[in-house]
Amino acid sequence: MANTIDTRTKTLRLVQLAFLTALVAVLQLLSYYIATPNFSLSLVLLPIMIGGVLLGPGAGAFLGGVFGIVTFIACAAGLDKSGLLLFTISPMLTFAICFVKGVLAGLVSSLVYKLMYKLTKKRLLPSVLVASAFTPLVNTLVFYLGMILFFRPTLTEWAGGTDILTFVFLALIGVNFVVEFLINVILCPILSLALSKTKRLRNQF
Repeated sequence: MANTIDTRTKTLRLVQLAFLTALVAVLQLLSYYIATPNFSLSLVLLPIMIGGVLLGPGAGAFLGGVFGIVTFIACAAGLDKSGLLLFTISPMLTFAICFVKGVLAGLVSSLVYKLMYKLTKKRLLPSVLVASAFTPLVNTLVFYLGMILFFRPTLTEWAGGTDILTFVFLALIGVNFVVEFLINVILCPILSLALSKTKRLRNQF
């Protein structure tokens, strides 16, 4: 009986991970086609965060890695014009930045969730709320650290005489980060609470 339950649990987790993996890929690709005036609307960090909460840090890192790989493919294919420029300069460094930022975003936010869950004595809402803020923070921070370390001449050219850090924070991070941050801290807790009320998933929170 115990073996049957273990098998069902493992199967359920694999199905959940497969679904979230597909969702990450689709949402990231869709983000390149959603036209908005001043920013790109991306929901891809939501399933990464939810996967980390639901399935643990390993799943969070895996989903973040999928996000990074899809982002790199989009750069190579020209779906992301700025990314294509970075790809033509150095494919390996472009891949490293895309992959590492994705993996760390999923891993760190999941670890933060686990820590907060213990500190708050298993209170779901504050744990998810704090952890969901880390997903866009880590994703953005690692990306722009990578840009400053490995693509500084490109940043200097894009800045056009403006101070690089000022250009990064005002022109590159800007509205995109604010929108991603708000989407995560608002929707992640709502989705997590909804999942926690689902009979099959309740015992995983």
